[in-house]
Amino acid sequence: MKALVTLGAGQVGFRPAEVPDPMTGDRDLLVEVRAASLNRGDLQHAAAAAGEIVRGYDFAGVVVRASPAGGPPVGSRVAGLVPAGAWAERVAAPVGSVAELPSGLSFADAAAVPVAGLTALYALRQAGQLLGRRVLVTGASGGVGGWAVQLAALGGASVIAVTRDLAKASALRDLGAAAVATPADLPAEPVDVVVDTAGGDSFTVAMARLGPGGIGICVGNPTRLPLALPAGFGEQRAAFRITWISVFDELTRAAGGRDLGYLLDRVAAGELSARAGHILSWTEVTRGLDYLSDSGGKVVFTFG
Repeated sequence: MKALVTLGAGQVGFRPAEVPDPMTGDRDLLVEVRAASLNRGDLQHAAAAAGEIVRGYDFAGVVVRASPAGGPPVGSRVAGLVPAGAWAERVAAPVGSVAELPSGLSFADAAAVPVAGLTALYALRQAGQLLGRRVLVTGASGGVGGWAVQLAALGGASVIAVTRDLAKASALRDLGAAAVATPADLPAEPVDVVVDTAGGDSFTVAMARLGPGGIGICVGNPTRLPLALPAGFGEQRAAFRITWISVFDELTRAAGGRDLGYLLDRVAAGELSARAGHILSWTEVTRGLDYLSDSGGKVVFTFG
């Protein structure tokens, strides 16, 4: 089958190649991929790859071989996520990490949802009840950040979206942000929840706004810089929590397919946006990498 593979030898890039069909286990189904999305994690793994590896987490397509463990039958339109292997004509996926697509939802929109949407969902679950609380989201114009803004607003929170590019302010308000600020100009009022997707100094500045009894949730650190709390942080507030989540770790405990189905239903109903901003043929991977730095929406590759 055709796929996109890493270049190997520490190079950050991908190329089309012929690779063997994936193997399926007893709890896997086989999906003919129609769309798959690009995540920043793909670039990090590409740089570390020693050889030609098929990348890709998110996919949407049609079931061509059902799982013996149950789940969607052959012919079902589905979306899901895997640790790697989605950038190919076919992908084997655990039945528990797959959800059927609602009627009318496109493959491209569905493929933009799984990793970013579930990461934000699981991050906010750490905070518990959101109604009436103040939630600050760093890196809000990025993939996970945009989902965190939407989901927190949907849960009844007042959301402060943090971005370095105020040209994105209107788009973030459309996602549900009550306020938009840069890291250098955050509101002085304390917040109940910090969802940090930016890392580096953005984490430090955001955590300085966390009030007593609040929770800081880290879901990424693209800067690769140390995450430092503000000076005197613990002395200035009562009980607080800081936690780090990874979507694939959360999936070992959560009902991933059910949670993904919830997000897909909300997108189909118009309550959430998939933000599939750049839809390209899988042969245009170089253009996709160029677009990744543009936070105007998710990069999605189409197959077939």
